[in-house]
Amino acid sequence: MEESPSDFRGHAFRVSETCRRSGITSLDDDIAATVSPTMSRLLAFSPSRLLALSVALLVALLTGCSSSGTTTFTLEQKAPRLVSQDFEPAGKSVGDVVSYAAPVSRDGKVVGLLIGTLTTAILPDEGLLAEEVEQRIALLVFRLGPDDTISVLSDSVYPVDQREMKPGDPHVRAVVGGTGEYIGARGQVTTTRNADGTYVHEFELLK
Repeated sequence: MEESPSDFRGHAFRVSETCRRSGITSLDDDIAATVSPTMSRLLAFSPSRLLALSVALLVALLTGCSSSGTTTFTLEQKAPRLVSQDFEPAGKSVGDVVSYAAPVSRDGKVVGLLIGTLTTAILPDEGLLAEEVEQRIALLVFRLGPDDTISVLSDSVYPVDQREMKPGDPHVRAVVGGTGEYIGARGQVTTTRNADGTYVHEFELLK
């Protein structure tokens, strides 16, 4: 049975009297009188209304966290040094790797180094992709300080027989972690190759 506000006031009075008989003087009529109206107002809400209010509060908190916790910044990258590794069988095959490295800048100042690998995962002749492209797994690490890194992992579609992405064709990849200043980083980075061989990396981090 649901208690009414008057029932609660009776409970508060009995608790106060019990404390006095036991020699406890910290709970007096003033405290009981203060607590009683507050609890009375809470008890006036039905269980369904309390549940609705709780859900609304949770949604508001989650929305606030997602909208205010995004950090954006852009890194510029010079044309990379590329090294291809041709694994057996000879010639283009699944498992071939392209390794690369290049300095990265922010607002015109060099702030670190990008290192990464591209591993061929699907070739056109497998019938899973269009004839003019192949799919690779991209792993990138942006080292922006002695202990500050951002890790990126995703798949990417590349033109056949090209070690680099098509100019002007942005690739969106997942930020999966980091260290130091970027510990626990998550979000995404949009990478675009320029016509002169340089790159732009636009980060959106949730942490």
